[in-house]
Amino acid sequence: MAVYLDARMGGDEELEGGCVHGANVIGFVEAFDPICVWTALLKGQVASFCSCGGVMGSGSAATVEHALEQVEIQWKRKKCLTCRHAAVLLAAYRVMSAELSLGTSEALISAMPALLGLDMTADGKPDGTVVHVVGMVGRRMTIPLYAICYDNIWSPAIVRPGGNRYTLATCCLLSCQAQPWGCPHAKAVNKFNRVEASAASEAAADAQEALRFGPNGVLNEMGDPPPA
Repeated sequence: MAVYLDARMGGDEELEGGCVHGANVIGFVEAFDPICVWTALLKGQVASFCSCGGVMGSGSAATVEHALEQVEIQWKRKKCLTCRHAAVLLAAYRVMSAELSLGTSEALISAMPALLGLDMTADGKPDGTVVHVVGMVGRRMTIPLYAICYDNIWSPAIVRPGGNRYTLATCCLLSCQAQPWGCPHAKAVNKFNRVEASAASEAAADAQEALRFGPNGVLNEMGDPPPA
């Protein structure tokens, strides 16, 4: 599926990231932005969702090609996202279905249960928050990328390597940008990495501005410095 995603950095031929939670979620980096895209079976049909909300780069609304979409709202409405990542993932499912002579994406999921994800508990019922390590990303491949499921929404998070003495996680979900260190996703990664709550709170309190993404952000350590 991932080969159908145009998610390469700076012309690099290899996808930065990978599939987690079975083969249900793809965590990757595009244009130096961490992204999670996934599918769910809703009302008997395959729907696709993405963490980007249609906003790329610095997170400016000026970069939105279509209407801004909050993935949490679309999930509650039981509607697919319309960003190109979600659209391309659905297209990949259709191509795979045709290649395997399965007819529909729903038939593909029935034939490949890993596409629906792993059971979160032994009895198959969701149990709190799930954290997966996707892999190392960034120009120097030194930044760990995580995929976190909280309240049915998958979000990407990273742990920046420099200027981060507590190795505090930063969430990259659009709706968490006002408090990327204090949201449930970042806290879940901190707990996963056994960062003490007191240390995480102190580090978050010391933070003066949101972590920068996009071409001049942390994932591109060689990017231009922020404006004075």
